[in-house]
Amino acid sequence: MKKNVFGIDLGTTNSCISIYQNKKFEIIEIDHAKTVPSVIAFCKNKLLVGIEALNHSKIEPQNAISSIKRHMGDQHYTRLIANQALTPTQVSAKILAYLKEKAQEKLKIDVKDVVITVPAYFNESQRKATIEAGELANFNVLRIINEPTAASLAHDISKSSFDDSSTQATNQEKWLVYDLGGGTFDVTVLNVKEGLKEVLASDGNNYLGGDDFDEKIVSWIIEQLQHKQSINLPKDPIILAKLKHFAQDAKIALSTETQFTIIETLQIENKKVDIDLTIKRETFEALISNYIESTIEKVHQALESANCQASEIDKLLLVGGSTKIPIIKESLKNAFNLEGESYIDPDLSVSLGACVQGAISLSLHFDNIIIDVAPHSLGVATMGQLDLFDNEQEYQATDDPIEKICQRHPKTFAPVIQRNSRLPAKFVETFYTATDNQSRLEVALYQGESPSTKENLFIGSFLIDLKPVPQNSPVDIGLEYDLNGLIKINVSQEGNKGKISSYKMNLRESVLLNTDSKALNHEDYFDIDDETTIDHEDFLEESNQSNKKAMNLLSQRVIETLEQKSNEKISQLLEQYTSLLENDNNEDLLDEVEDKLYDWLDEQE
Repeated sequence: MKKNVFGIDLGTTNSCISIYQNKKFEIIEIDHAKTVPSVIAFCKNKLLVGIEALNHSKIEPQNAISSIKRHMGDQHYTRLIANQALTPTQVSAKILAYLKEKAQEKLKIDVKDVVITVPAYFNESQRKATIEAGELANFNVLRIINEPTAASLAHDISKSSFDDSSTQATNQEKWLVYDLGGGTFDVTVLNVKEGLKEVLASDGNNYLGGDDFDEKIVSWIIEQLQHKQSINLPKDPIILAKLKHFAQDAKIALSTETQFTIIETLQIENKKVDIDLTIKRETFEALISNYIESTIEKVHQALESANCQASEIDKLLLVGGSTKIPIIKESLKNAFNLEGESYIDPDLSVSLGACVQGAISLSLHFDNIIIDVAPHSLGVATMGQLDLFDNEQEYQATDDPIEKICQRHPKTFAPVIQRNSRLPAKFVETFYTATDNQSRLEVALYQGESPSTKENLFIGSFLIDLKPVPQNSPVDIGLEYDLNGLIKINVSQEGNKGKISSYKMNLRESVLLNTDSKALNHEDYFDIDDETTIDHEDFLEESNQSNKKAMNLLSQRVIETLEQKSNEKISQLLEQYTSLLENDNNEDLLDEVEDKLYDWLDEQE
């Protein structure tokens, strides 16, 4: 049996690696520190990573790369450094490889099995890029886990020794995890009881964090120099890099001090310019107030999605280095009357939680079970309202096969599995044929929250044959979505002898691998083909044709259990639950019935 496993927090500004061995979870110190700057640089073609790269970036910023996490999943983004065009995945892989190399040097063992964390709000393209980076660094990536979820797992580790004895909630509690790091923000609401952690809802912003606070201070410094010393700084990358480092020092100091003085000398156009500026904490707080307010709004949205009031929250867990800024705690206290706690160093908790998940994955640790949710909605492209007034479509010529596929799809996105649905999930929705005697159908899967497919992430597509029927004939499309990112799509048609066409996609794979050869080679690239599309119910003129169906894993589990243990009362509850799902007009009652069904299932186990 394997005796150790590793957890990595691949952060925007800093990364961290931990190990589970001898029934203990421990941070592995690298370069005499518990965190490693997420920076790479080249000095005379020699690769530098971590603190060396950070220091070199102050001298040659053009030969350094930082905050690459913000570009993860962007297929078109590269950074040219040392005559190499590096993708975000490749840069991240170098950071991960450095963690692996240094950990192996220190521990004298093979560092292989790992769980890597990602922001809860990362889409599948960003998650795939993270897994690929781990594999490029020669890790065996057991799985990825959302950062707030990982932090909640770390909460159960003994604060003193980080051993695997737990301090779990014996009564049911609701926790709110507020995770503000260097480049991303996440908020997650969880139900917690005796090691079972059920994610109720997540929200966030992949482009908000300490980096943005640094930029605000840099702008303030430039403004002060212009106003007080009549100095107009040139757009010199070396000067801007130095200003950013000054800003970072100020930001960190203002977490414990009420003011900070920047005393430095800059070389500007062969002249030495002395900087002597004092920034007060209240000035800094005013500079970032809009950012903080936006995170408070995200917390409101997460609570609403979880059908939860702030007064129901038992614990507010603060995660990420930026939560050390005093105004964060103050704002949360003012908005929700909640006292935030940093039970473990906010910079370390995510890595430790990933390590806990790794131990669970390898059956080395049994005290925790995680029930997670879909980070984004999954659905299909259909003819709908966005296509009504879009007769003249403008497309740019492209040789990219994926872009060609997307260009022919309708613009309307119809969600089948909603964001924050409990995983694994299973839902079915009814759509309608777009033309008379339609003989084929392209099912194009997208992920996102926009009503437009053009603003969402294309996952893959496939073509199937239909039994020719009149226009507006129903076609059921079902999606099954599990914790490993595997999706099964079932398409069935009334009166077609019960025939079901199934297709599987893996969100870890590329779009090309998730698209069948028929869809890939379909030639009508620049015209929406009515013979392969479906209508969403909102697009139909007769509203009585909207016979939306829905079912999920809970229904399936109840049905299977009732087959073994009949119960009239539960059968009636199940009928009520199914009816509520179809009508979708009483969320409070739906939640109440759902809780009763879960309670009954728990009693049967």
